[in-house]
Amino acid sequence: MLCQDNFWNESLSWDTEEPKFTQCFKDTLPLIPCGVLIVTAIPWIIWLHKNRLALRAKVKLKPTTCFWSLKSMTTLLLSLTFAMSLGINLSTRIKRDQDLQGSGILHYSVMFASAAFAIGLVVYEKARVAVSSLPLLIFWPLLLLAMLPSNLEEALQKDHDTDLVFLILNLPSILALFVVNWFSDLSSYDLAEVGLGGLGSKVSPTKLSSHMSQLTITWLEPIIWAGYRKPLVQKDLPPTQDNLNVKDNVDVFMKHWEDHVQELNVDFASTEKSKKEVKLWKPLFKSFGPLLFARSLVGVVHYTGTMLSPLVSTNSPKYV
Repeated sequence: MLCQDNFWNESLSWDTEEPKFTQCFKDTLPLIPCGVLIVTAIPWIIWLHKNRLALRAKVKLKPTTCFWSLKSMTTLLLSLTFAMSLGINLSTRIKRDQDLQGSGILHYSVMFASAAFAIGLVVYEKARVAVSSLPLLIFWPLLLLAMLPSNLEEALQKDHDTDLVFLILNLPSILALFVVNWFSDLSSYDLAEVGLGGLGSKVSPTKLSSHMSQLTITWLEPIIWAGYRKPLVQKDLPPTQDNLNVKDNVDVFMKHWEDHVQELNVDFASTEKSKKEVKLWKPLFKSFGPLLFARSLVGVVHYTGTMLSPLVSTNSPKYV
């Protein structure tokens, strides 16, 4: 068996004055964020590979990409600190238990692999001139929550010495990694040329803002402060996002339209009556279908949660 004890033991974790978690629970819970990291990183890497070239064409880079930036070096250092804490915890656990359960072997294998993958992802994102990492922004807070049971029990140990080094390095490094990923890394961009954050920017602030900034809409703050100091005019406002720009949307549609026409080998200048039928919905769907589907899915989740929340809040006390 993978675990020598149960995943959840109610008498050990709930019906007691000193609640504890089973070793299987502590070993298995952190695997969930690791799975989320892989699931979110795959489409993210594909997107970076396909779309960052277009961003480079619109935003001027420095002559050499600044890999050794403050954010990338801090992220790599904290990731190595996290991996070191895992190694220390593994050594301490082997000394205590003399033998690892199957869940323990799986736990440390996946955690070390995830740490190495996170480091590799940072390097790849810097090579692709990504300013922020969406998978890591999701991964680190989830891992922080998943590692809490292990850290809490380690801090409350009474029957043997507490692994203080693990406690000092593990949670603080994860928390620091989460905070570092709030910010964008603009070290590779010529900000004097781009004019980001100032009046008359040549690129949309959302283009080079972090995902946390987009989530909290703090990228709008420089424009608000500028408008507070003096009235804004049209030239002070930055460009809109590409997906809101009519020209960019038309260019996307025309590319798929021309591919569709070429695929059917249709010549509109010909006077022949036996032309193949060109379906407008196909290039339209290729141009905007995936984005429309994704946003519709988010809308369904949002409105479902909004409608169900009163029912949940009304009926949940019955089951407590």
